[in-house]
Amino acid sequence: IIHCSNDFFMVFYTDENPEQNTFELYHQETDQVIVRGGPYQEGPGSLYYSRACLPDGVYNLTLFDSAGDGVTYPGHFQVYVEEKFLDLQYKIGNSTSKSFVLANNPAPTSKPTVAGCENFLALIETDLDDAHKYYGHTVTWELFDIETEEVFVQEGPLKHSANLTYNECVPPGRYSFNITNTRGDGLGPKGNYLIFSDTLMIGGSTKFGVNEEMVFSLPYNADELSGREFDWCAGDFFVKVTTAANPQLLSWKVTNETGGVFAAGGPNRKPFDTYSQWVCLPNGSYTLYINSLDIFGSKGNRVTVFVESKLLVSVSDDDFGSSYSASFDLNLN
Repeated sequence: IIHCSNDFFMVFYTDENPEQNTFELYHQETDQVIVRGGPYQEGPGSLYYSRACLPDGVYNLTLFDSAGDGVTYPGHFQVYVEEKFLDLQYKIGNSTSKSFVLANNPAPTSKPTVAGCENFLALIETDLDDAHKYYGHTVTWELFDIETEEVFVQEGPLKHSANLTYNECVPPGRYSFNITNTRGDGLGPKGNYLIFSDTLMIGGSTKFGVNEEMVFSLPYNADELSGREFDWCAGDFFVKVTTAANPQLLSWKVTNETGGVFAAGGPNRKPFDTYSQWVCLPNGSYTLYINSLDIFGSKGNRVTVFVESKLLVSVSDDDFGSSYSASFDLNLN
């Protein structure tokens, strides 16, 4: 298994015309398109994620806008190559391109492995918006040990307009990463965070409102179910749960044809929060089940799911009541 989750990761926050935008990532020596995305259909203000595990070589990333007016504020692309931010023009016009080289060297920000602990890495970019609001001054994050119910690491308020790196030696266990902005506007128009176990990407986000929480185990083995060379499969399944007043009453799971549970989430701890999770799945047929025990009045919990970076469903428990299910297939070479 090749642990190359940090090769290429792109977040696209759509503007008012997402159907105008596409991208291609191709290998310059072979002219082979490795990854492509768009046009995007899920309306303005939506988040799309793309990942790729790549062999060594020279690559070119090209972003296209069919109308020629680029991606307008607050829409934007964020691209990372080997955990480093790849600077791209904010206004792309008809298109803009950027080349980069991959040598698949170990991430320089990772510490040597220490017996009895796992390396946890958080990369956080805070922002300063056009109105000069200091987003970083209201941002904090913590790593919470679920088994002991103790806060293992806590940082903040964070400095504004900064690229911040945190590297911790963490005992094996079950953890919750929670990031909070008391203003309710996330990390600003261009801020973001990414979290890793060694060089394996656990997840990341950019627009999350007041809170976002990810739950995971360390050591993190997201791609153990896949042996596909040069294929980072955490993009197989991505779920984002936006909670309302009673998050403890909502749960979800993914099962295969025989009923085996491959992923699950909830009940969640915090109201008016955001929980997200990537799952790596082997080829097969799956069913997503969502259950809500909240039977009184307006509920307002929303579950959004992407399969292979394509929207599967975005549904509220106000719409489906007590239960919801959706089926999907994965058949990747």
